[in-house]
Amino acid sequence: MDIFEYVTAMVLLVLGIGVTQLLSDVVNAFRRRQTAQLHWIPLTWAAIVFAWQMQFLWAIFELNTLQTTWTGVHFLLLLALALLLFVAGSLVVPRATDETRDALAQFQADGRWALIVLAAYFFLASIVNAVVFEIGYFSLMNLEDPGLGILLLLTGYLRSERGWAAATVVMALLSAISIISLSPTAY
Repeated sequence: MDIFEYVTAMVLLVLGIGVTQLLSDVVNAFRRRQTAQLHWIPLTWAAIVFAWQMQFLWAIFELNTLQTTWTGVHFLLLLALALLLFVAGSLVVPRATDETRDALAQFQADGRWALIVLAAYFFLASIVNAVVFEIGYFSLMNLEDPGLGILLLLTGYLRSERGWAAATVVMALLSAISIISLSPTAY
């Protein structure tokens, strides 16, 4: 094994566990649909987090060609990105409890933390782009991450369902555009 395989093994392990956790939570929410109300907003946010998990997974394959020298700092930065996606995926899907059966109310109370963690992911991704891949902080290619992070922070403080709906649709569209532009079509 070369150093790239060692660096990415732990990152991929954490990312894989995060994907498993997110998908398990979605399946469990579906199974509880008779006792706990499902809502499209938290499920859409779960899809957004899942899409970013897949984008990060797809980007890992490209790292070997972009980075030839690896340091402990590089490893820790990539691991931190995977951990943030894990936490966001673990928080985003509302869990049915006896206190509330309303998925949107529970998401507004607890799921918003997933958005704050996802915002941290984007802010850290901007730093990783600069430190690991030497993309300037103010490069057009590196400005979308903090922009998405700011949008997520603002969304986390919304109170109305209409505001949540609008922010969810906007973030889904921006995420799709960003993921398509960031991801190579083939390796």
